[in-house]
Amino acid sequence: MIAAITLGRRYHARLFINDYWQLAIKHQAYGVHLGQEDLETTDLSAIRQAGLRLGVSTHDDMEIDVALAARPSYIALGHVFPTQNQTDAFRAAGPRAACQTYSTPGGLPHRGDRRN
Repeated sequence: MIAAITLGRRYHARLFINDYWQLAIKHQAYGVHLGQEDLETTDLSAIRQAGLRLGVSTHDDMEIDVALAARPSYIALGHVFPTQNQTDAFRAAGPRAACQTYSTPGGLPHRGDRRN
């Protein structure tokens, strides 16, 4: 992780560390990505005070509302297509359903947006 963060800085890559928010803070990563289950046990103010960006996974409108309360830099929408890597209870939404369910909430950056 330290090597990845170092390389990210060297090449101006926006590296987000998945789940390990304390290590991301300690090693000054660009940001951290959290799942819904991580939000309750994470010190979000510590992430903000460290200047890290925050990304949050969502699967439906309710999770989007939870994510928005955390004031993230971005919200990940998933999963749109079937996957064998994820063993959670959510089934793939498909592109049409994802487009209908998810609009750009709360002025968050979206594809093509250069903020954050």
